[in-house]
Amino acid sequence: MRSSQLLPGRCLLCLLFLGAACLPAAPAGRPERHPDFEVGFLAFDDDHWLMAAEKMRAAEVRWAEDGISTRITDRWFEPYAPTYFLGRALAKLGCREQALAALRRSAICQREIRGRGAERAACQGLIETLRVAPPAPPAPGVDCSRRGRQR
Repeated sequence: MRSSQLLPGRCLLCLLFLGAACLPAAPAGRPERHPDFEVGFLAFDDDHWLMAAEKMRAAEVRWAEDGISTRITDRWFEPYAPTYFLGRALAKLGCREQALAALRRSAICQREIRGRGAERAACQGLIETLRVAPPAPPAPGVDCSRRGRQR
């Protein structure tokens, strides 16, 4: 095999290594993973809004939202933003006021966190949409007075 055929593969490996090295490190004393955030994010990704809301609520109690990349699986990182994802899950459940409150207190929505401009823009857009949207009933079986928990 000629060395010119190996070059694209080597370049890809170098880019992956350099990309991983550029991720911001978790603060001292904070593990790289958070089990509630991990389960909540995967539930959110699978459209399981109740589970996502419960797990994100548990995650935000344990660590303050900081937007730093947190390991979800062995190769998948997402910004640690449980309050942001809680707000989005509550919006999907039809809990408009609770969703607005969570999104407004989210660090992702309140300030510019390096590398998180897309999430901030999405958050601000969702806040505006929820603010002007007419009230709608919550999803069946959801009690918004209990912050999106099942009845």
